[in-house]
Amino acid sequence: MKERAHITQASPPATRALILRVGGWIRPFRTQVALAALAALVAALAGSGFTTVVGPLLHGMLAGETGSWPVLQLAGLVVALAGARALSMWVHTGLMQGVAQKVLSRLRADLHRHVLALGPAWHQAHHSGEVVARFSLDVDRVELTVGQVLTSALRDGLQVVALLGACLVIDVRLFALAFVVVPLMAWPVSRFAKALKKVAVGAQQSLGGLTVLAAETLQNLAVVQTTQSEGVVLEKADQEHRVYLGLMRRSLLVRGAFTPTLEVLGIAGVALALALGVRAVQQEPALAPKLLSFLAAALLVYQPVKGLSGAFGQLSQGLAAAGRLTEVLDAPVMPDEGTSCGPLTGALAFEGVRVRFGDDREGLKGLDLSLPAGKLIALVGESGSGKTTLLRTVLRLLEPSAGRVLWDGTPLSTIAPSSLRAQVAWMPQEAVVLSGTVRDNLLLAKPGATEDELWAALTSAHADTFVRARPGGLDAPVGERGNQLSGGQRQRLAMARVFLAAPSVLLLDEPTSALDAEAQAAVEEGLRALRAGRTVLMAAHRLETVRDADLVVVLRDGQVLKQGRPDEVLAGGLPG
Repeated sequence: MKERAHITQASPPATRALILRVGGWIRPFRTQVALAALAALVAALAGSGFTTVVGPLLHGMLAGETGSWPVLQLAGLVVALAGARALSMWVHTGLMQGVAQKVLSRLRADLHRHVLALGPAWHQAHHSGEVVARFSLDVDRVELTVGQVLTSALRDGLQVVALLGACLVIDVRLFALAFVVVPLMAWPVSRFAKALKKVAVGAQQSLGGLTVLAAETLQNLAVVQTTQSEGVVLEKADQEHRVYLGLMRRSLLVRGAFTPTLEVLGIAGVALALALGVRAVQQEPALAPKLLSFLAAALLVYQPVKGLSGAFGQLSQGLAAAGRLTEVLDAPVMPDEGTSCGPLTGALAFEGVRVRFGDDREGLKGLDLSLPAGKLIALVGESGSGKTTLLRTVLRLLEPSAGRVLWDGTPLSTIAPSSLRAQVAWMPQEAVVLSGTVRDNLLLAKPGATEDELWAALTSAHADTFVRARPGGLDAPVGERGNQLSGGQRQRLAMARVFLAAPSVLLLDEPTSALDAEAQAAVEEGLRALRAGRTVLMAAHRLETVRDADLVVVLRDGQVLKQGRPDEVLAGGLPG
């Protein structure tokens, strides 16, 4: 299975930059976030008000004043504050979860749009399984960050501030003693943050590796099974799982130590304040309600602080995922800019064209070639001679590293890709059929095509008979990658798509090479109709195809070995 590079970046974005980037994803929904923050503020104020009331209430009850009107009023107020807090929390959570879902939807759409706009070189350098991991694992992790971390930051953060404010109002001295340990928390928080970020980045990369392996295995399952390579694949998967489990173990250890560390420091501060408070009450009993209110507020701080510490750990994972997404979203796209082009009428010319791949191999080496319009041109040569590279260069699926390709004298690099591809159609060795229905696949070429046009294209491609025979006809499912169709049926469906597109240039990359004799005959009959009136570049191995050509070009090692009429070139036999 082919190895491709993981999506990597020389230096990962800084934490501050990532936070700003995630903030940019949330910004379109700032009104909803503001309402959620308002609800969280109401909940926080209700919680702090609860603590100021509960002290006098408990003191009155302990003093035997349970049935008195003031105590009953305080009890009613406690219930009202608790209800207001619960309702506000519900509103806050609902709003923030809605924001998270909207961010998720928009982020996936932006990622999809950007990946489709990336140039061929980027896609050749990065494994499809790694890209799929961005769409699933990383986007889901960002959604979790927005839905839970931001929710906790607003809700728990405001609660902590409100409760600390209540403690400060109740008694300044007790507040100072209870929270003197807060500065001591800065060092462990900083250390834990660095450790969690490092582990989170590694864990996301490891998950991406597992996704790549799964995608490769499923795409090449027949090869794996027939070569009995299951053991090799399982060993690779086991290695990736061990790496991932090791990273997750480290993450759990770090996160497991983080919360208890903060708890110990917090409890130490509260214990110190409690000792002083008890001593003060012994000297002045009237201070008892204050002490009870302070303890209630200090104890209620525990839960939101714990929530913030948990969110802190999730934030590291979310930022790691956001970093991996920005690596894709910041990759430069192939701009759809330039002049428009009409049907090819003169020639398609290659002038000193070199095409270099990422591993420094060259597919074309200074190719000079002029291909006249309206002719059937057969490209002949051994495997690796540059036939497919030449065809892909015409479509700008590969860009020359040197030289230029001219369309009726206009450099391809100055023509907008969308305009060029409206004039060129490509039929590779393996027909490209997407999951969905027959209709879905045809409409890729002409979204507004009528049903009559669809059937006309199928008839021209000799595909109408098998389509009519399938339950559902045009709306019959074709399966994943067309696995419910035979090889010949897939090629004829792809051919019908080309008939709909009506290009002026047709690129054929040995589309019948993998078919049996019967399927090959049916496809070739459709191809003869498709070639009429068009410029056709065909990578060819079969003698019959070459004999039908107007011009034969023999390639060897990325260069033109010879060219001419079929009888001239074939005088010494079929090259390659």
